[in-house]
Amino acid sequence: MMKNEEIKNRLLQAAKQLLKEADQPETITARQIAAQANANLALINYHYKSKDDLINQAIGEIVQNTADRWKDMMDDSLPPKEKLEKMLIALSDMVMKYSKFTKISIQYELTKNQISLPYYLIPTLKEYFQDGKSETELKIIAYEIVSFLQLIFLRAEEFQKYTGENIQIKETRDKLIRMQISIFLGGKHHAI
Repeated sequence: MMKNEEIKNRLLQAAKQLLKEADQPETITARQIAAQANANLALINYHYKSKDDLINQAIGEIVQNTADRWKDMMDDSLPPKEKLEKMLIALSDMVMKYSKFTKISIQYELTKNQISLPYYLIPTLKEYFQDGKSETELKIIAYEIVSFLQLIFLRAEEFQKYTGENIQIKETRDKLIRMQISIFLGGKHHAI
């Protein structure tokens, strides 16, 4: 059993190393990972179901430290709308910090992974709306907020052509998030 865990870990470490070194992480192959880990190619599917699952777990571990700091920095004393704004801005900053992984991880999150990220927003939305929204409505709002951001990061160039707004620029991104929160939670918002 220990040998299986060792091989599984070697595959994960190999994927992380290749991701860190790659200019185009989406071109990493299962063969490259197996060679880097000095493991049989079939063991990727045995331990991780697929190369995509392995790559996304590796990306998850790479960004986990930043995500943990993001969760720890949330100030519970802030009003819910402000807390949500800070959460989304910190999350978007994290996505930009790891932008070379963005397309891979967002595509995977949107199409293959279980919906999980919106759950982080639900407690703050519940605090904001109090008893004014059902659990289903809160989940839908959280999903709409997160999926919209994921799509604009995934299609940043097309989004810029469509809106004229470059989300690579932090000020633009932050204003877009504030506008989105105002749309979903109500209140004044200013043009970008």
